[in-house]
Amino acid sequence: MDKNKITLAAKELRLQKSAALGPVFFHGNSMFPFLADGDELISIPVVWGDIKTGDIITYRLEDKFPTCRVIQKHRDKLMLKADDWPELVEVEAGDVLGKVIERRRGGSALKSGDLSWILYSGYIVWRFRTGKLIARARYFSRVIRGIFKKG
Repeated sequence: MDKNKITLAAKELRLQKSAALGPVFFHGNSMFPFLADGDELISIPVVWGDIKTGDIITYRLEDKFPTCRVIQKHRDKLMLKADDWPELVEVEAGDVLGKVIERRRGGSALKSGDLSWILYSGYIVWRFRTGKLIARARYFSRVIRGIFKKG
């Protein structure tokens, strides 16, 4: 096994076992303001059946390990979204590495069972779904106006 594969496997194990080995650091602004660059995250391995909409998941993407929120769950894949980006990402079940259960920032911790975590997760999912509904309503409004203009 080459050194790159060993390093990758070690990183995956570190992410999955961060509850026992200590936090991993979040990098970037894709989940801002909920997760910020430098936040410490605790992640646990997760069984597919235990993943829910609103959960924050770390997954394998080539040699990187992005962390995003579950927007939709299907039989064998997840639709994930970074809170601060418009795009959805499709992730296969086998690429899920773990579920984030705690965020540490500035000496305080926020856990996935805390009310503020639950409410913010619900808000993000609601905002995504509402945005899709509004976009559909605007589309159908244009279609209907077009039909009446032709008549």
